[in-house]
Amino acid sequence: MSIRILAQQRTNMKKLAEEAEKSLQAWSKLILDELKPTPGPYAFFNHNAHALERVKDVHRILERLYEERTRLRILDEQEDAIRPAQWPGGTPFPPEVQQVMQQANEVNELVKMYFESLYMFGNMLLDQWSLCVAYSAGLSKPEKFNFLGIVQLFEGPKDRGSLSPLWDEFGPTMLWLNGQMRFYRNRFVVHADRPWQRGNTRSTYGTDYTLFVPSPPGWINDEDISSQIRELLPLAPQWLQEASDGYWEKARPRALLDRLLNHIGEIKNKSDRETILRLVGQYGTTTPSFQVVGDSLLAFIANGTSILQIITKQHIPLVNLGNPHK
Repeated sequence: MSIRILAQQRTNMKKLAEEAEKSLQAWSKLILDELKPTPGPYAFFNHNAHALERVKDVHRILERLYEERTRLRILDEQEDAIRPAQWPGGTPFPPEVQQVMQQANEVNELVKMYFESLYMFGNMLLDQWSLCVAYSAGLSKPEKFNFLGIVQLFEGPKDRGSLSPLWDEFGPTMLWLNGQMRFYRNRFVVHADRPWQRGNTRSTYGTDYTLFVPSPPGWINDEDISSQIRELLPLAPQWLQEASDGYWEKARPRALLDRLLNHIGEIKNKSDRETILRLVGQYGTTTPSFQVVGDSLLAFIANGTSILQIITKQHIPLVNLGNPHK
């Protein structure tokens, strides 16, 4: 059953990747047809091509993730089938069991590596896409923008101008991607500047796979951090606030913090979101499963770019192609 579910999830991912590619291509064609520029290395078209390249990279990484996660699921079944039910502690398992366990460990490391690669290339995609947004909307100094810059622009007090429909429709998604993808990549993958316990979790008979990066015991004041996390309960979804005190996501600070990070797109106050990210950066976190991360990213690029096509057509005079130097 799990293998079939993984196949279905993989098929859905492929469709989202194709939609993202088509959406970026249609956006570029729209601007080309409307403005009919003379041939040249215009910034918008180059950044659009780079974004398209990164969509394909993300697609390739996700294909690898599904392949290796499927292998890992099969190896888990094999190990469970041949591992002795009763075996004395401290005694090595039989060679055939050890062989399967070693294979599973190697595949597990591959899945972890590909998942971390998804965060790296996914952020490159978001940054390239953001440059396209900046040029298409005629923003000042478009070459300076990345995804964080676009999010900060929307969060600020200034009028969002022609881009308002994008934020109205995808504001929560953009905040989620900024918190889940950009922050995780920067804090836990690329710029890990302090000790972390780098691991992963998965269910033996499921399809999920998450990255788990907690702070090691004794590195921080766990009691103080836990107290700060509990104070954020009013920011959690209403159903969780109303759950019994013994409910695991309410009773365990780490689980509550993970839930708050996953809910960050729905939290209105910027300072509250910053507090959540600060605590995550101290305490660590568990990611969503790779399927959630991949699908959320690809769906956003596909659907967000479709809205940008409408915005661009309505405000074509704003488009800055980024003319080549003459």
